[in-house]
Amino acid sequence: MDNIRSIRAFVEVVRAGSFVKAAERLHCSTTTVSRLVRELEAELGQPLLLRTTRSIALSAAGQRRYPECQRIVVSVDALQQQIADEHRELSGELRITSTTTFVQKRIVPLLPDFVAQHPRLKLLWSLHDARLDLAAQGMDMAIRVAHLDDSSMVARRLGKIHIWLVASPAQLAREGMPAHPNDVARMQCSVCTVPHFKNRWPLQPDALVDGPIWADCGDVSREVAIAGLGVAYLPDFMVEDAVNDGRLVRLFPEVEFGSVELAVLYPGRRQISAAAAAFGDFLAQRLGPSDR
Repeated sequence: MDNIRSIRAFVEVVRAGSFVKAAERLHCSTTTVSRLVRELEAELGQPLLLRTTRSIALSAAGQRRYPECQRIVVSVDALQQQIADEHRELSGELRITSTTTFVQKRIVPLLPDFVAQHPRLKLLWSLHDARLDLAAQGMDMAIRVAHLDDSSMVARRLGKIHIWLVASPAQLAREGMPAHPNDVARMQCSVCTVPHFKNRWPLQPDALVDGPIWADCGDVSREVAIAGLGVAYLPDFMVEDAVNDGRLVRLFPEVEFGSVELAVLYPGRRQISAAAAAFGDFLAQRLGPSDR
C-alpha cells in the first residue's frame, strides 16, 4: 500500500467533504480516491469514514486518526517544498561587490562548490574598497569587512574578522622584539589610512603610531611591513599567508587587538533575489562563525 497517497486521500476527502471534490483536488479519479481510503482503513483495521449515498462523516476511529494524518500531510508537503527549493536551478546574473583581497583569500576557494550547485548562474564581481549605494549601482549584494553603520540596507552578520599586529623579521632584528603591546607605539609603523584603522591603534590610551609610509590600501600596508618598513595593523586574512611562510611575525597572538564585522549586505528586503539569498546562505554555512 502507498501509505502517503492513502493518507493524503483520506485527508482530502475530509477537507473537501466528498470523494468527487477530493478527486478533483488530487487530479485523479473518484475510484482511485475511494480505493486509497479503503486501503488505509484495511491497513489500520478500522473504518475511518461513515459513508451514505448523500454524505460522509468521520467515524470514531476517523476522528482520532484525522489530526495525526493531517499533520503527516503537512509535514510531507513542507519537506517536498524544501527539496524543490534546494534543487531549483538558479540562472541569470548575480552582481556582488566586495574588497579584492578578501574575495581572493576567503571567497574564491569556496566558489567551485557554489558554481557546481548553480552552473547556470553567473557571478559578476565589482572589487574595490569603496562603499557603494547598492541599489543605485545595480548591485544585488555586498560582502563587507568593516564596522557596520546604520543604513537602509539589510545586513546579515556572519561573524568577525580579527585584526593582527605583524612585523617583518628584519624590522624586529633591527628594532628589537617589543616586550609589551604598548612598545609598538615607539616603533616604526606601516599606517593604513582606511576608516577604522588609521594611526590610532588600541595599544594604550591615545596611542598614535607613525612611520615613513602611509597608504589608503591594506595590501600596500602589508607589503610595506614585509619590506621591513613598519609594524602593520591589518585584518587576519590580509597577513596570515605571510605569517605562515615567515615573511611576517604575528606580535602578541594571545592579545585581542580588535575586530571588524563580516557581513552580507542587501539593498533592501524586497530587493533580495533568490540568487542573492542562496549565495548569502552558502556564505553563512561556509564562513560563519568567522572567529579565529
